[in-house]
Formats: sequence, structure tokens, C-alpha cells
Amino acid sequence: MHFLLKVSFFIVIGLLCHACENTESEALSENTGLPDDFSAFYVKFHRDTAFQRSHIVWPLKGLAAGLETEGETTWARDEWVPHIRIPSSMEYDQTFNVLTDDLVVETIREKDGNDAMQRRFAKLADGWALIYYVEMQPTKRPD
Repeated sequence: MHFLLKVSFFIVIGLLCHACENTESEALSENTGLPDDFSAFYVKFHRDTAFQRSHIVWPLKGLAAGLETEGETTWARDEWVPHIRIPSSMEYDQTFNVLTDDLVVETIREKDGNDAMQRRFAKLADGWALIYYVEMQPTKRPD
């Protein structure tokens, strides 16, 4: 139950911040090392749900939340809950790891806890797309 409360809190905070419509593109562009076209994609991915659905590789592979989940799961287009941008805050750290010019891994982690989520984006023939998703769940903190 505690886990579901955390996930609900995460979603509510995101919805409230989304309503504010701040200058998200500027904040993301400050992350040096990201591919030039990734920042614009990332902002549009979170503001336009039709764009988001069209820039996900379906069925989307990943790991669902909860300790009882074992192995990979998949999400179908018709069951997808659109993601909104989680702004920088005192509760969460957001990091981007650029593995190659065509692969970016985003991690959003609680500052005061062990829960984190991860999304992997790849640049495909028709542009950037979400290719893998790990829902918020307990993880080991990086050293």
C-alpha cells in the first residue's frame, strides 16, 4: 500500500506542475551532452499525447512496478497512460545518461528514498522514441 501511495503522489505532483506550463525546454537544454534534437523531442513528448503515442515502440517492453513482478512486461498502445514531465523538485533527481548519439537513458529517483523509474529513448529512422520503461520501484542507490 505504501508503494501505491508513492506512485499516486508522483502522478499528482506531475499533473500539478504540468498545469503551470513553465519553461521546460530551457531547463532541459541546460543538460549538456544531450543530443541537439533530443531536448525538443523530450518537451513535445510530454506536452502532446498523440505525439507521445506515435513515438513509442509498441508493444513497449519494460518492468512494471511492484516487488511481486518478475521478468519483463509489455504495455499496449490502448492501455498506455500518457507520461507528463516531472519537473526538477526537492523530492526527485533527474539524470540523463547519453550512451551514444542515438541512445539516452533517463532516470528519475527519489532524493530521500530508494525508488526510481527509468526510460530509454532511441533515435530511430523516424526520430526519437521511447523503447523501454521501468516503472517507479525500489532500486539500489548508485555508489
